[in-house]
Amino acid sequence: MARPGDAAANREQAVAFRAASDRIHERLSDWHARQQRQRQDNLAARETLCEQLETLLAQPAAEADPDALREIRDPRPPAVAAVVTGAAGRRRGHRQALWPYSS
Repeated sequence: MARPGDAAANREQAVAFRAASDRIHERLSDWHARQQRQRQDNLAARETLCEQLETLLAQPAAEADPDALREIRDPRPPAVAAVVTGAAGRRRGHRQALWPYSS
């Protein structure tokens, strides 16, 4: 074991640490690239939604469906949508709304 202040041992540890760190970063490079692509895809999707909403807001129509606009603005995951619309609670052909805002 190296004594405190032993410059050669400290250099050895620093080199070993740097080599291990470089190997880890190399192994994770594909994962980091996938994460970056996912962030870019998510940003593009959000920008598209914003453009769609801005277009809808710029052209209001008397027959516009506020629920459809709300669905665009606040999409629900499929499992939540099933519960909200009562699809998860169907029995014998009965459809019962489980959420006050269901369609």
